[in-house]
Amino acid sequence: MMRKVRFKILLMSMALGLSYGAIAQLVTNNNAPFNDPQYLVQNILVGSGVTTSSWTLTGSPVSIGFFDGTNSNIGIDSGIVITTGSTLNAHGPNTQSGTTGNNGTPGNALLSSVSGFNTYDAAILQFDFVPLSDTLRFNYVFGSEEYPEFVGGSVNDVFGFFLTGPDPAGGNYTDENIALIPGTSIPITINDVNCQANSPFYVCNDYPGLHAVNPCVPNYTCATSASNTTVEYDGFTAVLTAEAPVICGQTYVIKMAIADAGDGILDSGVFLEAGSFTSPSLEITPFADLSNSPNDTALIEGCGNPSIEVTRSGNLSDTLFIPLNVGGTATSGVDFQPLPDTLVILPGVTSMTYSINIYYDNIVEGSEILVLYTDPISTECFTYDPVQIFLTILDQPDVTLAPLADQTVICPGDTVDFQATASGGFGHYVYTWENGLTDSLRSVTPLTTTTYAVEATDTCGNQLIVDSVTVFVDYDSIVLSHSTDGALCLGDSLELFAQTSGGGGNLVYDWGTGGADSTVTVAPTTDTLVTIQVMDDCGSMVDAQIFISVNDYAQADFNSQASGYFTSSFLNLSTGSVDFTWQFGDGTSSTDAEPTHTYANAGTYPVTLIASTPLGCNDTLTRFVDVFSELYFYMPNAFTPNLDGQNDYYAGLGEGFESYSMEIFNRWGELLFTSNFAKLSNGVFGTPWDGNFKGEPAPAGVYMYRAEVVPALGAEPLIETGYFTLIR
Repeated sequence: MMRKVRFKILLMSMALGLSYGAIAQLVTNNNAPFNDPQYLVQNILVGSGVTTSSWTLTGSPVSIGFFDGTNSNIGIDSGIVITTGSTLNAHGPNTQSGTTGNNGTPGNALLSSVSGFNTYDAAILQFDFVPLSDTLRFNYVFGSEEYPEFVGGSVNDVFGFFLTGPDPAGGNYTDENIALIPGTSIPITINDVNCQANSPFYVCNDYPGLHAVNPCVPNYTCATSASNTTVEYDGFTAVLTAEAPVICGQTYVIKMAIADAGDGILDSGVFLEAGSFTSPSLEITPFADLSNSPNDTALIEGCGNPSIEVTRSGNLSDTLFIPLNVGGTATSGVDFQPLPDTLVILPGVTSMTYSINIYYDNIVEGSEILVLYTDPISTECFTYDPVQIFLTILDQPDVTLAPLADQTVICPGDTVDFQATASGGFGHYVYTWENGLTDSLRSVTPLTTTTYAVEATDTCGNQLIVDSVTVFVDYDSIVLSHSTDGALCLGDSLELFAQTSGGGGNLVYDWGTGGADSTVTVAPTTDTLVTIQVMDDCGSMVDAQIFISVNDYAQADFNSQASGYFTSSFLNLSTGSVDFTWQFGDGTSSTDAEPTHTYANAGTYPVTLIASTPLGCNDTLTRFVDVFSELYFYMPNAFTPNLDGQNDYYAGLGEGFESYSMEIFNRWGELLFTSNFAKLSNGVFGTPWDGNFKGEPAPAGVYMYRAEVVPALGAEPLIETGYFTLIR
């Protein structure tokens, strides 16, 4: 029975870090020789363990070619692409909702049976091959412009890999389709692999706006715009593997076929990975984890857990014995822990791992070579040549730690960042601070001068380097001196000051009254406690209080009342005072507490009261007082409303009254006009009659008036009536 074994040298103890290159565009070429089926199979598709012959292509020459997917999101670096149109139509970006290359070629009965619909534009790459082990496998991706809007319809574009030859389980394969959804017997079509069915195997290359109807957007992760696509097809599968058991040394036929289904429009394509068409053979391959190895074949003394992983596939029923030999300049038991001379994989087991323990001796020895190699292994179908790997054992580099610079801050609690930086050694570095933190970056907020220490080691963990850094806190507390308590009279002002020393950075003064300088002027009206606060840039604050007393409080206030014609009496309402001076506004004055004053003339006078305390705190109040004369009032006997500036309006005149109302009637007693007038300190205010009625000039003639006059000093109103002439 044929056995297949694969060896890998695993230098593995930490997680791998992966990076991906920039995505640009898929590139295809269907010019000669890239449309020759023999060239494509022999030079691009086939890998190890397979020989091929009898290469044919059924379909249009433009339907097959080479593709370079290095700068695309197709998932395969390069290989063969077979399409239902032209390979050139697969180029990205995806700017078309439906790209078509109708070749006018017929369909294929096998593909029609898989799709369930008639097929068109079939392209079939067919060849014979002989496997050298018990398994055939290759990798592929299927994509289509039918995605996503025609999923579930009658255009179920289809492809298949149809195998014919001996079946190891008995009988023969006859056009056995091995292009299946993983873990199932279901062939891959657009109706069976999409964003809704078997979606883990689907890649959405569509984006919003490309189609009017898109069942994948927005409930499926797709491209965001054409610039995010590198393949024209609106969707494609993940990278899948076709695999089948075979009998080594026997001849098989495979047909790699694709076709439009339901109609002959909208392209589909299948991408076959270069070198993946294999029948696996024995391999020993170094596999590097850069966390503990500088390259794929170098090991560091005392670092990590490198190991040999032995993997096989195919028949697992037997125990597999693999002879392992050791050579080179490295000494077993001195430079590394001895390895077994035979590696054993038990029945039913696909892989085993054997550790390689490289000793750390802290001695500079230079590089040493460790050679691992196998004896020939024969199967009934093939004898594998010996395989060997050369490994280099390197001295562990010295770890160094860059000195950390001391720093000075002004304010307690300021944040200071510093970073420990190790070099030399191997792999990544582990930092440990005195407080147990394990990050190279340290952020501290010391309240006083403080020293911080850090230890560093590399991935190998055999060397420990120590350093420290001091943060000096240069800060003196704020000291505040200020004005003493004081006193003032109501209405006076007082300047207060504050002086400071110490503190960090700029100082900010707050008097609680809006003042923000070191001095402030206050003018309180009552006894007041003034608070001064001083804050520095560090957030520290000191405060103090200054008491200001307002002594001999005086407040002038009075009311006046007419007590007769030309006479006013004054009611003193002042508080907190004992001396008074009245100025009556006519050049006379009085020191009585509540005087009565007679004026020579009626009018409005400014009366001022000055209230004083024994200590000379004064308050002054001025009010305007109306002085009334005896009543006289008359209505004119004529007026001329011709707007010549003389006698243009009709109203009453007089003195000694508070207000009057006027009504104008025509000779038939019809009310033409009414108005109210008030006697104020600076004249009589009201609306006189302009000689118009309802917007039109009243005719010349005799009119009657009625006036109701309200005298000053609360006398009863007087009624006066009479006649006057309107002259035009």
